Amino acid sequence: MQQEGGAESVRALVEAGADIQEQLSQGWAPLCCAFLDDNDCREIVNILLQAGADVNLQDDDNQCTALHEASKRGLVATVRLLLASGADPDIRDCDGEAALHYPLQSYPGAECSLEVVSALCEAGADVNAQTKRGKTPL
Repeated sequence: MQQEGGAESVRALVEAGADIQEQLSQGWAPLCCAFLDDNDCREIVNILLQAGADVNLQDDDNQCTALHEASKRGLVATVRLLLASGADPDIRDCDGEAALHYPLQSYPGAECSLEVVSALCEAGADVNAQTKRGKTPL
């Protein structure tokens, strides 16, 4: 999905009957793989959601969801799309981190952390969620 036309490729696979609920060989959830394509990420997420992808499916590797990935990258529109599609902001990854922990660890240059935090809080994220080490989002 890192090449140009990723969304079209995903659409073709979905239309051909690809199983969008099955973990990939690396243990990744298909929705999480959308974030491998910086150009078409939101469109790929939208295609998979419209096809019935489980918005809360966690990958086998680190138990992240697509919401964790979008939050980490500061992708406000994608965070809002996932939340509107029923993403649970309080699902924890393997370290006990919820999506609200991620904006504070954003990739360098991610400028939308505050908007992501606001979207997650508006969706009812637990602002006092603790990781396995007892860390809160603050």
